[in-house]
Amino acid sequence: MWAYILQNPYEVGGFVTSLICVWLNIHERVWGWFWAIVSAGFSAKLFYDQRLFGDMYLQVFFVGSALYGIYAWLYGGRQATQLVIKHASTKEWAIIIVSMFVTFIALVYGLAHLKGDAIYIDALTTTLSIVGQLMLARKLIENWTIWILANGLYVGLYLQKGLYLYAFLYCIFIVLAIQGWLHWQKLYNFRNE
Repeated sequence: MWAYILQNPYEVGGFVTSLICVWLNIHERVWGWFWAIVSAGFSAKLFYDQRLFGDMYLQVFFVGSALYGIYAWLYGGRQATQLVIKHASTKEWAIIIVSMFVTFIALVYGLAHLKGDAIYIDALTTTLSIVGQLMLARKLIENWTIWILANGLYVGLYLQKGLYLYAFLYCIFIVLAIQGWLHWQKLYNFRNE
């Protein structure tokens, strides 16, 4: 085990810090965003080495969205109060769907130019991750369903690339995303009774 950790420090570091991040996000702890930043550093190096450039650049986005998430969770509510969990409105869904389409097309062209591996699945998982992360930052309950889909696709991608620890991590993320959706729905129902 120690040999694996020493041979794969970025994968192991990303595994541990990502789990901390998601667990804290499920429980609405703002510190989850700090761990997102740490995890992004480990993951960016790992994905660079694997030529998964969409995932690599996604880590840069995750750092920015983590900083936004800290601000939004603490001051993004009415009159600069803490943001509360809510469902996405019809207008928000329209924006999300159009944004997903445009982002996916742009990523396919960008990743093809960079000569990355698994361009279409890399573009799709990156698109879903961007949308899921922004929805999480806005505390939209449906972010968890986006993450369930993205994480399922990531499992296949990482198995194909031989990143077995990350494939296992994303299996755990599927379970955590289901737990997150159930927990946030319960909190939403409790706060809106």
